[in-house]
Amino acid sequence: MAARRMLGATVLRRAGLIFVPLVMIAASLVYLLYRAQSSAYWSIFQAEQREIVQLAQQRAISDLSAIISDVGYLARQESLQQMLNLARPVDRSRLAVDYLAFATHKTVYDQVRFIDTDGREVVRVDFNNGRPRVVPDAELQEKVDHPYIHEMLRLQAGQLYASALDLNVERGMVEQPPKPTIRMGAPVFDAEGRKRGIVVVNYQNGFSQWSIFNCRFKAQD
Repeated sequence: MAARRMLGATVLRRAGLIFVPLVMIAASLVYLLYRAQSSAYWSIFQAEQREIVQLAQQRAISDLSAIISDVGYLARQESLQQMLNLARPVDRSRLAVDYLAFATHKTVYDQVRFIDTDGREVVRVDFNNGRPRVVPDAELQEKVDHPYIHEMLRLQAGQLYASALDLNVERGMVEQPPKPTIRMGAPVFDAEGRKRGIVVVNYQNGFSQWSIFNCRFKAQD
C-alpha cells in the first residue's frame, strides 16, 4: 500500500515537471500572440487615423481652392462692373439676380455680398436654409465696425482675406442654430482702377460636425 502511494506521488511529481512547464509555455505563447495582435490592431488604428487626417487635409485644400476661385470670379463679375461703371438701378437688380443664381448653384455659401467702401451692404443674398433669397434694402446692414471688413477694405488688387472660424451673428444675436463660418473676400475696382468695395462670401459647408468637439468660437456678424 505504501509502495503504491510512493509510486503515485512519483508519477504526480513527474507529471508536474512535464505539464507545468508546458502550461507556462502555452500561457507565454498566448500572451505573446495577444501582444502581437494588439500591436497589429494599434498599427491599423494609427494608419486609419493618418488616412482620415490626410483626407481631411485634402478636402480642406480642395475647398479652399474652390473658394478662392469663386471669390476671384465674383470680384471680376461683369454685372458688378456694370453696376459700378454705369450706376443704373437695373444693374444693381441684375447683380442681385446673379448672386441668387450663384448661391443656388454653389449651395455652400450662406451669404454672398457686395459691400461698399463705407462698410455697407449694397447687394446681399442669403442661402436661407436651401431657399436662397435676395435681402431687401431695408434689411441690409452696416458692417463698418467689424474687424474682417477693415482687413478686407485694406486689400490691394489680387489679394484675398479669410477670416477666422467663428459663429455668425445677425443684428447682435448669434444665429440659431449656430453657424460656424469662415468669410473670404476680395477688393473690387471699377474701370478707372478705383477701389469701390469688396465681395464677401460666408462659407459654411463642412462645419456641421463642429458641435462634437469641445470648441468655442468667437461670434461676429
